[in-house]
Amino acid sequence: MAVTNQAFFDALAESGYANGKTLDVIFRTADGDMARMPSLVNEVLSERVDILVVSSSPGCAAAKAATTTVPILCISVQDDPVKAGLTQSLTSPSGNIVGVHSYLADGISQQLDWLGRFVPHLTTLAVLYNPQNATHVRLLSEWAELAGKRSIRIVPMPVVKAGDIDAAVKNAIHQNAQIAIGLLGADTYALRKNIAESASANHFPIAMDTPGGYTQLGGVATVGVDIVPLYRKGALDLMVPMLRDGFKKAPWGC
Repeated sequence: MAVTNQAFFDALAESGYANGKTLDVIFRTADGDMARMPSLVNEVLSERVDILVVSSSPGCAAAKAATTTVPILCISVQDDPVKAGLTQSLTSPSGNIVGVHSYLADGISQQLDWLGRFVPHLTTLAVLYNPQNATHVRLLSEWAELAGKRSIRIVPMPVVKAGDIDAAVKNAIHQNAQIAIGLLGADTYALRKNIAESASANHFPIAMDTPGGYTQLGGVATVGVDIVPLYRKGALDLMVPMLRDGFKKAPWGC
């Protein structure tokens, strides 16, 4: 099980909610394939669950589209929840969704600062993203806009599956990219080992905006929000109260 999910279930167990004892969990994973999220959400809902827990922006969007009655807990939304259409307000949300997000208004600027420390005269930056992930597409535009203000050219690295990585890396090198950043997402997380291996084989540095031992797998660096604590926060601050007292609207956390 991914370290993120493990952190969530560990926090629940510490609060007296253990799977198979005081809680029945129906667990599904898309294994990084965001196109599967709508069908997986509907599959879980067909089991008449009391609460639907989903992670990632695409997963939460699929859940929001699938039900207006079952309480939804969104964890680790990497996009601005308002921009993503998940809620109209972070402080006074409406509907059946509560959640925690990892979005920082100046997050990309901070990441650019760190990447500039790795490459002091950074002029060309590659961004590894999934073109089928709507959040990634939005974030790619933000990267291009903010990087442009620093006279940094962005080279897109579209990756949907493992077989796309080598070609994307070689194209980035051909485009004279000095370093790459991989965007946060369940899709890129699932490919982190493949990304680290391709980066090493091609002698091209790729930092990842993702947790989960990327550097231990040979990746050069992780540059971004550590989302593992968000899973624990989602469990303790939102899920446990929901299990004890029922669904109540609450401000989005981060």
